[in-house]
Amino acid sequence: MKTTEITHQKEFMNKLLVSDSFDTFLLKEAALRTSVGYSIDGRENKAFYTKEQLENNISPYDYVTWAKIKSNILNIIKGQNTPLSMKIVLYAGPELTKEILSDELMSDVDYLALNFRFDESGMSLTTAVAYKAFTLDKEADRLWDSYIDKLIS
Repeated sequence: MKTTEITHQKEFMNKLLVSDSFDTFLLKEAALRTSVGYSIDGRENKAFYTKEQLENNISPYDYVTWAKIKSNILNIIKGQNTPLSMKIVLYAGPELTKEILSDELMSDVDYLALNFRFDESGMSLTTAVAYKAFTLDKEADRLWDSYIDKLIS
């Protein structure tokens, strides 16, 4: 686990909300405080869609991709006033996890997470690896941290 303070907030927000840098990530949850509070559960509500829509357009994952939801987040926060706070939890999708970790490491890992936080004290990203069982081997943490460092630089 590693926490990185974001000093170039405008550039980072552009990378998060406008560019495709995080598009393959899955949204676990988001909490936004503007003039009202918003709480978003990233689980895809498959019952909302018709059978045809499910066959053609819906992600095979339990959670919605960041690409699909980021414009909604942007619409909530854009305006004259800066949001009071934001918390966004993203997971690496299966393809990205395979890209970062070896098969051996993947067997030990449940998911790779990225926690974004913004409030009056600043903006930060915290990486996390959820392991299936206790392990002293932190290679997955090192690889995930390295990947995120490159992504945000």
